[in-house]
Amino acid sequence: MTKLISGLHWKTFFGYAVVCLTIFLMLSAFLYDQQYKLLKANRLQREGSTLEQKMRSLQTRLDADRKSIDFLFDVPPISGIVRATQGSGYDAFDETGLAQWKSRLEQIFAAYLTTNHDVRQVRYIGVADNGRELVRVQWEGGKPVAVGAPRLQQKSDRPYFQEMLNLEPGAYYISDIELNREHGVIDFPQWATYRIGKGVFDAKGELFGLLILNIDADSVISLLEYSSEGAYTYLLNDDRQFLRHPRPGVAFSFDLGTPVRWEDEFSREIPSESASWTQVTDKLGEQFHAFAHTVQYSGGIHPKYVTAIKTVNDAGIVAEAQRETAKLAAILGVILFVLTGIIFLLRQANLALGSTSALQARFRSALQNAPLAILVLDQQRRVEYRNESAQQLMPDFGEQSFNMSSIKSAEARTWLTRAFDEVLETGEVLSRELWLDNGTTLDGFYQVLIGPIWENDARPSGAILMAMDMTQQKYYEQELQELNKSLEARIRSRTNALEDALTRAEAATQAQGEFLATMSHEIRTPLNAVFGMLALVRRGHIDGKQASQLDMAESNLTALSTLLNDILDVSKIEEGELQIDPVEYEPERLLQACGVSHSAVARSKGIDLVLDLAEIDGYVVLGDQNRIRQIVNNLLNNAIKFTQAGGVTLRAELRPGQNREEGDADLVITVEDSGIGIENSKLDMIFSRFAQAEASTTRRFGGVGLGLSICRQLCELMHGEITVESEAGKGTAFRVRLPQRMLAPRAAADSAPDMDEEAVLVMTQSPALAGVVSRTLTRWGARCEQLPEAEALAALAAPDHPLHYSLVVMDEACWTANHECLALYLARENGCDAGRILLLERFVDGTQLEADQLHERVQRVEAPVSSRELDLALRSLDPQRYGAVELRMADYCESQGLHIPGASLLMVDDHHANLEVLSGLLEDSGATLHRACNGVEALSVLQSAPESRPIDLVLMDCHMPVMDGYEATEAIRAGAAGARYLEVPILALTAAALKGEREHCLDMGMDDYLSKPFQVSELENLLRHWLADYVVEPESEPAPGSVQPNPETPADAVVMPAGTAETADPPADLESAWDCAGALCRLGGRSHVLDKVLAAYRQAAPDMWTQIHSYMADGSPGKVARAAHGLKGVALNVGAVRVAALARVLELSAESMPDAELLGTVEELHAAIIEFDSISRSGVSV
Repeated sequence: MTKLISGLHWKTFFGYAVVCLTIFLMLSAFLYDQQYKLLKANRLQREGSTLEQKMRSLQTRLDADRKSIDFLFDVPPISGIVRATQGSGYDAFDETGLAQWKSRLEQIFAAYLTTNHDVRQVRYIGVADNGRELVRVQWEGGKPVAVGAPRLQQKSDRPYFQEMLNLEPGAYYISDIELNREHGVIDFPQWATYRIGKGVFDAKGELFGLLILNIDADSVISLLEYSSEGAYTYLLNDDRQFLRHPRPGVAFSFDLGTPVRWEDEFSREIPSESASWTQVTDKLGEQFHAFAHTVQYSGGIHPKYVTAIKTVNDAGIVAEAQRETAKLAAILGVILFVLTGIIFLLRQANLALGSTSALQARFRSALQNAPLAILVLDQQRRVEYRNESAQQLMPDFGEQSFNMSSIKSAEARTWLTRAFDEVLETGEVLSRELWLDNGTTLDGFYQVLIGPIWENDARPSGAILMAMDMTQQKYYEQELQELNKSLEARIRSRTNALEDALTRAEAATQAQGEFLATMSHEIRTPLNAVFGMLALVRRGHIDGKQASQLDMAESNLTALSTLLNDILDVSKIEEGELQIDPVEYEPERLLQACGVSHSAVARSKGIDLVLDLAEIDGYVVLGDQNRIRQIVNNLLNNAIKFTQAGGVTLRAELRPGQNREEGDADLVITVEDSGIGIENSKLDMIFSRFAQAEASTTRRFGGVGLGLSICRQLCELMHGEITVESEAGKGTAFRVRLPQRMLAPRAAADSAPDMDEEAVLVMTQSPALAGVVSRTLTRWGARCEQLPEAEALAALAAPDHPLHYSLVVMDEACWTANHECLALYLARENGCDAGRILLLERFVDGTQLEADQLHERVQRVEAPVSSRELDLALRSLDPQRYGAVELRMADYCESQGLHIPGASLLMVDDHHANLEVLSGLLEDSGATLHRACNGVEALSVLQSAPESRPIDLVLMDCHMPVMDGYEATEAIRAGAAGARYLEVPILALTAAALKGEREHCLDMGMDDYLSKPFQVSELENLLRHWLADYVVEPESEPAPGSVQPNPETPADAVVMPAGTAETADPPADLESAWDCAGALCRLGGRSHVLDKVLAAYRQAAPDMWTQIHSYMADGSPGKVARAAHGLKGVALNVGAVRVAALARVLELSAESMPDAELLGTVEELHAAIIEFDSISRSGVSV
């Protein structure tokens, strides 16, 4: 048989294969035809049955939902609300108020939603008040929530509301299935709903309200979901529009603007429900089998239906038939393949037997000539094979012996003997590098490997040895190691040289930064003196020419000071010493101050400065307001400097940040101007140091090009960015984005003017200004209309004009040019709703009217125009309508009054101003007050006090000369003042705010602790606690000198200190210079006390600074820190915020500061003291 098969010719074998393939193809075609017919019949029957079952489930669900409203309809609050509403808010039948009925109904609705998750909303809507919702409970945040009254909506304009007005008692209403809407807008994310409702009738049978369930239609539609290849169930409404469709945007397209119907997608009408499967074609030409089933879910005059259409893609049936046929064909093919393979393998095996001998000969030749020494041993250590290399390396190995006497290395012989034995015993592969020497030219290093030879036994039947000559490679490795050592030495030498160069470069950079800082501070010191001298000269009598010369001198000094500040900032940034200090602040107040600070320059150049800050009004954020102020001031300064005509706009908004859930927000500040602009090719270089767009720009406008570089670096330090858009000749827009942490949401505008749909006409030549005014007034409730000036004036002049504007906002120049026309408007618009005019001051006009040139119903809005200025102008224009102008103080600032007659108190402080504060706060308490300037004097006062009137309590400062408060307390507790004071209450009053200060005071023997600055109520509460035996009820008469409420003035209005005068233009950075309201608050509103404290401060602060400067000159930073501590406490008492902040820096860091930085801080402190003196005398407070 084998000989017969081997004699088959290849042509015979090929003919056999063709016959087998033909039979295979014919059988496959037959099997496919039978499978397709069978699968098609079964598939269509199964899909039809499934659709009918799903539609029965859908019908059952719809019937259940229709009945679910009956439970809620019968609960008592439904009828109780009817009776309470008709009973003017009280249900006499159940003795229950309307609010209580609504609360109970909200609880019932919430409990119902908890157990019925498919119901998204339950609403009780009244027919009255345009269909106002009475109660609404809905899912929010994963739980049922009752909607508050402000969010309840009017639904009279909704179609389902109008249809339900015709319901008879007991009748149900079921709406169409559609996307849910809130306030007339499709809810997002989108979800489908249908409403089941029932009318609520009163005792007279009149329709009172509607009970409506909003049911999640998605859960109903999901009943049709069924996973089947090539099949899909469409759902249509009465209008043949899709409620379910596989393609996004088609389902509920009638709600989204472009309805898609069945005939838009398929070639034939909707199949009849009674018909069998129908063949349809979609718009792409693909054929489907379709079967329809319709369900009626609402009866009545206008019944509602939904139709489900199951489509089965013929391609799916074909694919399934092909898969089944493929399975059978595969079995058949395997049989034929096995038979063919057997024949082929038998022939190949016969051929292989013939080629084995030749193959063995080739292998033996390859092994014999291999560059490896190969040796094969059996289990008895007899040599079965060795090639030529092995014969030369180990000639003593005979054909039948295991002899290694030719190898001179004893180590090599020992290892080889042991390795052969171990491999034959364990079967492991062993390898090692050996020196093999037999006295020939083959001596050298060899990589020797000995491995087992396995047959069928559990132990190796033999072992094979392979040895590769590694001598040359060893020489190469040795050379490579020597080269590596040489290279490592050279790299080490180069690295040391680079490190030395880097160290020298860093030292040079540090020296450069220190030099810049030192020089800037050294120059600033005489500059401050020059500024002071110029201020003194201005106080004298000077003529116009001298005033102009002083202006020029101050302008140049300001430019030089700005340059030095920029250089100092650059040096700090380079040295990494510039820190970001986040604080709580209001961005609108900060940017308002920045804008106001540049208003004088804008006014002098005749360009508009517009502040568009309405979008951030009321927000409180956490960020470094000082660095933000520096950035904005730089940008405003550049914008005004490079703008010769037109205007500059400062705009800001808060956008959601990356981590919105954690309160992150991006403060986006934009400064736009209509100046000279920048060419696109120069935009990349403007943020570089000492760079400007053109050399001519430097010659024309000045500057050294540091401002924008500093802005960019400050933005990067705060993890923000700054970008620019510009076009030469058309202006520039800088945009700054800075991440901030939102601390409080936008405050409700309770204190803003209530304009209550007031009609306002806005006409101004500045589109930016018009936008700011319109947005601000609209936020306050006004209806604003912007018209061109000519059209607006015509409307105001026409006596029969149908529109009535109770407020007109216009440019100041427009009033001047059209005074007579506007006077007619004011004369005509009279009465209870008389017309009023706001005039916008614009620097570009160059005109400024005096107060006597204005009508009594005309008010100027000071530039730069902002929401604050508009608020002030409206209140000044009509206080009765918009509220009076007043500054507010927090309610907690009010003193409750302290009366401790007969008590004796000792006040210990080394600063006269602090003693004045305490005296002013306690002068009306009825207590006897004693003073001491240090611990030694305090002990003397205690010892000299009469036996009949001892000191009852000590208010002790901690940091004083001679003897500080800690030492004085220890002495008192040790009996130095007498046994009667061993337990006298000692209260620590200190400006130290370091961590652990309170614990340190208590450990030293003090009884309680109060940190400066403190509220008057805090001091009073402490004294009430420790002097409870002396406390009596306060008298009804007010304390002398205290602030008394005016019946016409709110109780929390701030009263300014005596001797101060209000000014129209407060300094831009006043908010960070003087917290007058806070100081007055801490003094219980006693303005006369603040006068005394301010006087004491003005006397003490310059002397204290002189002492700090003297200590610094003597090289005593520790004394500088102690002196700064005292100045900080005095400054905090009067609200000198900036002075206190700089004093605190010196207190904490004077001993570690470089000399140059210490000098600069001391000089900054001097400037802050001068600034505060000027501001406090002007009397402006924030």
